[in-house]
Amino acid sequence: MTLVARSPAERPKEPDPYLLSLPVREGGLGLPLHKELAQGLYQAAKETAKKILIGITSFFTSYPPLSTSEAQNPSQDQGKSAKEVFKELNEAKLETFLQDLPTSYKQARLENASYLGHSETTEALRSRLFYPIKPLDLPCSACGAIASLGHEDTCKGASRRWIARHNAVNRAFVKALGSRPDLEVEIEPLVQQDSSLRADFAVTIGNSRYFYDIQIVAISKDSAKEDPYSTLKEAASEKRRKYQSLGAFFHPLIFSAGGLMDQETSQTYKKLQELLGPFVASQLDSTIGLTLTKTRAISAASIARDLPRRTHS
Repeated sequence: MTLVARSPAERPKEPDPYLLSLPVREGGLGLPLHKELAQGLYQAAKETAKKILIGITSFFTSYPPLSTSEAQNPSQDQGKSAKEVFKELNEAKLETFLQDLPTSYKQARLENASYLGHSETTEALRSRLFYPIKPLDLPCSACGAIASLGHEDTCKGASRRWIARHNAVNRAFVKALGSRPDLEVEIEPLVQQDSSLRADFAVTIGNSRYFYDIQIVAISKDSAKEDPYSTLKEAASEKRRKYQSLGAFFHPLIFSAGGLMDQETSQTYKKLQELLGPFVASQLDSTIGLTLTKTRAISAASIARDLPRRTHS
């Protein structure tokens, strides 16, 4: 709780128990409540023990034999496995939790559950537990707007960090792909010789040259759609229109500020991971995830200042 407090003297509200117990892959913290699982897990353990004992009894004639009904119907009254108990409870919890959750909170939960957005740092914890950067009745120290959930992704005062974030993610791709001796990587290649349009990087694979351009989107921006994936898809379509002369040799890489990917980016990313191999792919994951979280953390810390920055006259 101290990690997400905005000052040593301040104690934030208690987190929602649903958020604590939902799995990390669903945007929670993965801390299940014993009272909700005890009975189900006890029955699961009992069923598992029964199966083991059935195997053991075949070697010991002194052990009471199975009843006729148990022998003929070994699966009768068979309880759920521990995995099934967890799955059933979490599915029911998630459905209940999402019913009355505001759109901005649904978007934050979805990003918290994303592949690249689950680093357990101070900022990730704050976002995961739906704590705003500062009290909602106080304006942002950088732009003066109300610092609602996700404001660190849209505040104009953080625009320089967005550029640095884009460049860092771009370098991560270039460095990872450049580690393969059989791949030729070019930074900011011209799309056409008679045009000034450039992509972020290009990769030559065999006799084919593919172009990639990165965009990191704030799904909480005013113009965003209610469905975060629709916002990402719209950005990908815009990139396609911009680089339409490249046709199938262009691939947009569209990420949300918290690590979500649109469907096309997800497929492209998986193919690049296959090219890189497991070790380098893991390094790329970590670098991108850290870059996204670090940018949010720095922006959030700046916005959370109690006093506005001084300006030099």
